[in-house]
Amino acid sequence: MLAPDRLRALLRRHLPVARLEEAKVPCHVVATDVLSGEEVCLSSGVAVESVLASAAIPAIFPPVQIAGRQLSDGALASNTPLSAALELARSA
Repeated sequence: MLAPDRLRALLRRHLPVARLEEAKVPCHVVATDVLSGEEVCLSSGVAVESVLASAAIPAIFPPVQIAGRQLSDGALASNTPLSAALELARSA
């Protein structure tokens, strides 16, 4: 596994907001709970950590702990996160 330090630094430099809920356009990031395999939609919280979790490809980057859950690449639960998009559209 690679340490995600360089990716974290890149995200800190280029993400325009510190928290997802600060985005001008609603921002939702999909990750996978490593233990349950459940799709997790992140709509608030630290933007860098949320994107790191979504990009944590197994065997390359370690999972990221958010709210007590170990999160990895969202494609593990849903290659195309349509279920998250549909759920967000229903709740809007």
